[in-house]
Formats: sequence, C-alpha cells, structure tokens
Amino acid sequence: MDLKQKLKELRPSLSASSITTYASILKNLHRKVFGDDKVIELPDFKRVKAILGELKDTTPNKRKTILSALVVLTDDKHYRDMMLSDIKDYKTEISKQEKSKTQEENWLEPQVLESKLQQLKRDADLLYKKKLLSPFDLQQIQNYIILLLFSGKYFPPRRSKDYTDFRINNIDKKKDNFYLTKMVLH
Repeated sequence: MDLKQKLKELRPSLSASSITTYASILKNLHRKVFGDDKVIELPDFKRVKAILGELKDTTPNKRKTILSALVVLTDDKHYRDMMLSDIKDYKTEISKQEKSKTQEENWLEPQVLESKLQQLKRDADLLYKKKLLSPFDLQQIQNYIILLLFSGKYFPPRRSKDYTDFRINNIDKKKDNFYLTKMVLH
C-alpha cells in the first residue's frame, strides 16, 4: 500500500509535508509493531490493541502526533480518544511553563552561555584573519553565528522556521521570507 497516496485520498486538505511526515510515522510504527518483513496493509493499522500496546510508553507529546496519523488513516475512535486525551495533557503541561526533563538537561545558565559566546567569538575573530579556511574553521565560525542567533544576546531569538524558510535566491516577494543582499537606491 502506498501510504502517501492513501493519506492524500483520505484527507486531500493535508499539506504535502504533513502527508510525508504521517507516512514516515506510520511506516516506522508498522515496522515496530509488525516487523521489517511484513508488507504494510491497511487492516494492520486497525489492530488497535497491538498498536496501542506499542505506544503505551511513548510520551503524550510524541504519541499525539502518531495518533493523529492513525486517525487520518483509520478514523478509529480509540485512536481519536487517546489523541484528544494526549492533546489535553500536552496543553496542560505546556501551560505550566516549566522546563521538560530534556530541556532541563540541556539548559545553559546565562553565565555559561555568555562564556561560551565569548570563547566562540575569540576563536571566530582569529579565524577571520586567515587567508584560507579549512572546513573545520568554517564550522567553528558557523557554531559562533548559530549560537549568536539563538542566544538572545543582541536580539530576541527567532523561530527555527524563520531560518529554515529564509530565501536568498529565487525570491517571490509576495510570499517568501527573504533578505535583499543589495541595497537599491532610486
């Protein structure tokens, strides 16, 4: 079964990126539940007990997306009810405005962040003086720029989407997020 085609038939309003994401999620789930060698068939996804058994230890914030893909594919009430419950739990957790365990583990205190920025700036300043930069040198400069962009030191951090959707070539000024590299004076 072509999952992308089936998802598109069932929900024509889904964007191409959502269809790709859902198809990938469903393929991975199918492999986990039924094994690598099993051909993907729609009735497999209707085996609710097997699938929910696999998902029982998945965190609600991840499980809700998997369940959303299952709801589009099967329109099963069990998946929908659990998805809605997970969405409610997720919203409750987010509303607390507390760091998740992963965020806590990866959190940098302001003084550590400042120290890292200073170190990377010193390294980048030295590298700017070199005539020929190695790939490692370029990576060091890039590390500094990325941390600078997301640190909030000089301006509020942007959403990742603002950077990934940013255009510098082939710009449609009506719909693209872009930056003009040349100033034009009239």
